[in-house]
Amino acid sequence: MSAGVNVQWLYVLFFYKFIEEYTVSGSAIVVNALKYMLESSSVTTADIEAYFSNDYIQVVNGNELLFHHFVSHIQVLKDTLINANIDILSIAENGNNVHTHHRVKVTKKDGANAEFEVFARFILSEGKITHCYELTRKISGDEQDDDLGSRK
Repeated sequence: MSAGVNVQWLYVLFFYKFIEEYTVSGSAIVVNALKYMLESSSVTTADIEAYFSNDYIQVVNGNELLFHHFVSHIQVLKDTLINANIDILSIAENGNNVHTHHRVKVTKKDGANAEFEVFARFILSEGKITHCYELTRKISGDEQDDDLGSRK
């Protein structure tokens, strides 16, 4: 092999190592989206569009939310809650699917607390979340907050 061929292979190896190191995994996208949407004090539509496709569909306990419903849902959460904390209990990724089991603890503006357990399957395409199929159950909190996971 000539020196030129060896240098070409070095460039190829460097390129693939660079791509591997700087490619964001689906799991990282989902965790970042969940934490940003729930834990940030304010979220704009542009913030949501950074993580979710415009044709995003979410199904929570059988209730379907399209992208504009999801934007409304996030705004309702921001209007209702003082803070939220998400704890990822487990996460698995296979291809464009990311599955999470997580808990969310919230404090509402009226001072009441609630906690939810969530099992979710996220589907990603081109670095954005396109679908979420979610089962959410309230562990503790007021009965009126049973729908907080899909309220819009």
